[in-house]
Amino acid sequence: MSDIPAEAKKIQVWLRNRGFDNQVVVMAKSATSIKGAAKIIGCPEEQVVETIIFKDSIEKRPVGLISNINNGDMKKILEKSLKLKLETASQSYIDEVSGFTIGQLPPIGHRMKIEILVDEKITKLKYVWAWAGSAKAFFKIEPSDLVEMSQGKVVNLDG
Repeated sequence: MSDIPAEAKKIQVWLRNRGFDNQVVVMAKSATSIKGAAKIIGCPEEQVVETIIFKDSIEKRPVGLISNINNGDMKKILEKSLKLKLETASQSYIDEVSGFTIGQLPPIGHRMKIEILVDEKITKLKYVWAWAGSAKAFFKIEPSDLVEMSQGKVVNLDG
């Protein structure tokens, strides 16, 4: 694992320590968008999931969303669909709760407990690719395993 970026190495260790055999793959190029990641991985955009962290405006706790939606205002979608009141999280808040940077957030391995919501649409796919803490590193996973390892709650974002 010597050529794996330090952040991605943390994710690989996290996976191994919890009995998952998913392999972190390091690409030659980096990507911080679903479109860019799909291009360098060589898969359809719908198979790339990103993790977005918000701050619950009432309870002041982190709320994460794992989704493959590549458009729209996710904050508004979550607020409307799930009746949440959210704030857009700053990079410093995201770093504090996750230990990672916007644009390469993994769905797992965070510093603090984050309530994770998983978009129901991705559970219908055979597998997805998620960032592994680096803009060049990803891991392939079955959606059911992603829900389990992130301790996520599957939610319908269509209202």
